Amino acid sequence: MPIMWDHQRMSTGLTDLDEQHKKWIHIADAFDLALSQRKGVAKLCETLDAVMEYAEKHFGLEEDYMALYNCPEAEANRSAHEQFRKLYAGLRQQIELQGATMADAVELDFALSRWITDHICSVDSKLRLAIENKPKS
Repeated sequence: MPIMWDHQRMSTGLTDLDEQHKKWIHIADAFDLALSQRKGVAKLCETLDAVMEYAEKHFGLEEDYMALYNCPEAEANRSAHEQFRKLYAGLRQQIELQGATMADAVELDFALSRWITDHICSVDSKLRLAIENKPKS
């Protein structure tokens, strides 16, 4: 099922970060569509590689912003990013060793959708509050 951008629940208050979150949604939605068209196994490695590559670009920026705005969720965010890296690297390694399966494709679809909605809504969106509460210089 496609993920819809919900400004109220997902916005961080930073346009560039929100645009990157929308890119995450685009990656997840494209894979979900491939899965619904029975092309998930064929697109699995390509999507995993895109997710892992984009994670490195995105996570660094997000962690820098959380530090800059002294966001109380910064450590939880960093920890969640590390768990994400391990999960996806493990899935990629499993696929390299055993080959891609429909079960792997379904797992990626579910995990990616859940990550995007849960993490953005419960952790990343807290950055908006930190920005709003930052004392003016």
